[in-house]
Amino acid sequence: MKTGLYALWRNTSVTARLILGLTLGTTVMWCGAVGFSSYASYRELNTAFDRALQEVARSLLPIATEFTQEHEAEDATVLSQMIAGSGNHLSYQVRNASGRVVLRANDAPLLPYTSSIRSGFSDAGNYRLYTETDQGGNLTVTVAEATHERWASVTKGTQAMLWPLAVLIPLNMIAIGLLVRGALRPVFRLSAEISTRSGSNLAPLDVSDQPRELRPIAESVSRLIERLRNTLETERAFTANSAHELRTPIAGALAQTQRLLAESPDAARQHRAREVEKALKGLSGLAEKLLELSRMDAGLARSNEVKDLLPVLDLLMDDWMRRVVAPQRLNYDKGRVHSLPARLDLDAFAIAGR
Repeated sequence: MKTGLYALWRNTSVTARLILGLTLGTTVMWCGAVGFSSYASYRELNTAFDRALQEVARSLLPIATEFTQEHEAEDATVLSQMIAGSGNHLSYQVRNASGRVVLRANDAPLLPYTSSIRSGFSDAGNYRLYTETDQGGNLTVTVAEATHERWASVTKGTQAMLWPLAVLIPLNMIAIGLLVRGALRPVFRLSAEISTRSGSNLAPLDVSDQPRELRPIAESVSRLIERLRNTLETERAFTANSAHELRTPIAGALAQTQRLLAESPDAARQHRAREVEKALKGLSGLAEKLLELSRMDAGLARSNEVKDLLPVLDLLMDDWMRRVVAPQRLNYDKGRVHSLPARLDLDAFAIAGR
């Protein structure tokens, strides 16, 4: 599985790699920022909610003191005038010096949230508590808040920051794709220009509009093409010059051999002279072929018109089958090919084929 993914990633284009990498990177950074913001929000919310618990407890304490003085009873009294109804964000209990609940909210339990009467913040089960005692130590107010309320607030805030990712990720990919393609346009242009270079096109590359990062590569490729062009031109010139220089001495040697063949009465010498004549004629034909090939390499074989090369190839194969000793060794099968269009000179193609 890992090998398949690696091979898929290795065959992926640079553009796709950059788009995927940058999109993944920005998404991870966004999620990290959301996580940090959620953590910071949770701490700030805890501080704000704790402050609210503290303020409510301090506000309830004098009211509870006055209420208990006017309504003394054994059972806990529901003080609905302070915090109305069930299901409030905050709940509370008021206990006397013996720890018995004398006042409570509608949704507060009959039993104390905690047995401790120590003032300050504490946690009991799923509640965050704040306890405040009056100066005489007669009454203790405990204000409670369900901790899931705090988590729900943080979760909603986190979701509100994460939901935009569903729209931002596609938009981010499109924006990154446009930027990457724009930044890589010189690379595509350089690649396309290099791909057009071949044996028939060894023109130097245009490096004037290349960016600073690509300029050394383009200049190196351009120098390499120039060296290759010079090497090919040198080889062509050497082939043409060699063929030209060889024609005269070969012709002279052939003429002297033929003269020797005509003047010599000895049969053995005539036989050796014929062998030399045959070798010189073969060497002369080779020199002619070298000269013809050098002309073709120089571009003389190209034509401005599209011509059908198949009839020429048929003539060449027919001539070759008549000349070879074992024509059955040559299998010429055209199949379904009915034409060979190309911009080539027919004579040059016949020379190359022969």
